[in-house]
Amino acid sequence: MVRTDKVKDLLGQFFGPATAAQVDYWMKDGLSEDQIIAKSRAKVEGLLGKDKGGAFDSI
Repeated sequence: MVRTDKVKDLLGQFFGPATAAQVDYWMKDGLSEDQIIAKSRAKVEGLLGKDKGGAFDSI
């Protein structure tokens, strides 16, 4: 599984499929995998707290 697939899976678990689909848009916009991970982590931490953002540490 590539890193962006893991990010999609985590976002889907936290927020649902619509939010997970944002990863595809970010990839089309030319964001790197590291930028996508950082953006996703910020979204999760901002809405659910830093403890949930730790799920991105293993990616």
